[in-house]
Amino acid sequence: MSNFYFGQKPYQTYLQENALTRDASGQIARNVGSIKTRVSLNTLGIIASNFYLAQQFGEKFDAVSRALAWGIDHLIDGLSQVDASIEKLRADYVYAAGLLLDQLQIQNRHLSSVLERLDAIHKTLENPTLTQAREFYRIGSERLSRGLLDKSLEAFHKAEEKNDTDFFVQFQLGKLYLYGLDKDDNVVNLEKARQHLKQAARYAEAEMPFLSEFARWAGEAHLQCSIACYLRANELHIAGKPDEARQLIEEARDFARHACEVYPKLSESHYHLAKFSALLGNAGEAVASLERAIIADRNYCLKAETDKDF
Repeated sequence: MSNFYFGQKPYQTYLQENALTRDASGQIARNVGSIKTRVSLNTLGIIASNFYLAQQFGEKFDAVSRALAWGIDHLIDGLSQVDASIEKLRADYVYAAGLLLDQLQIQNRHLSSVLERLDAIHKTLENPTLTQAREFYRIGSERLSRGLLDKSLEAFHKAEEKNDTDFFVQFQLGKLYLYGLDKDDNVVNLEKARQHLKQAARYAEAEMPFLSEFARWAGEAHLQCSIACYLRANELHIAGKPDEARQLIEEARDFARHACEVYPKLSESHYHLAKFSALLGNAGEAVASLERAIIADRNYCLKAETDKDF
């Protein structure tokens, strides 16, 4: 399992090589190898000691050579939790886990209570059109949980036709276009992901006065939009369009920055702000943002070791 970094390769190639899948029994398949890195003395000083690494990674860390085999065990353990989320995974989160994380959250009814409260606030069930939109959303979610990505996309778009200002509809459309690749389907479209996630970020902030916990969703929507901008910039970079690519990196930085402001508890937002700031040559913001991520989870030191955006 590897980090994605700018200019490395086409994003869809990365997903094909690293995507997490489930076997016939529903267990997460451990079909992705580890990457090996030598832990620098600077990183070792930040995360405390060889003892800490040995505790965290066991035999995967060689104290003599400071070599660490950074695999997916921690990620799989995190995804196996009932309350799995990008916020809970922290430094273990990688783009290749995005689709599976969405499917697990739907199966675990992670969003159900929020949806029910939001629908009660807006009296959704009293409006036939909004009710139809919510039904199509639920159909899309059920299809997504079963891995029917193309059919899920159809249902979410039908929901959008009925209510295009629904945060969860725009959010799921955006994330499907961002992470939607498995052995049967490939619906990845980074420009569409960017546009839908922009709308999701806007509509999430509009819900915050009605439901304060929506700050979390607003933060994640801005983060996911920043990732879509970054990955689209990578496409433009590979296509030989450096100026357009830089503009999108700047947009990615702005969305990541706003994610940190809206919901500071989401450590991945700080990490991504550090990534994008580093790519833009803003060392001060990169260092400050990475420090905030490391305060939340010391393993961001290790993640940054293998991330060539720094």
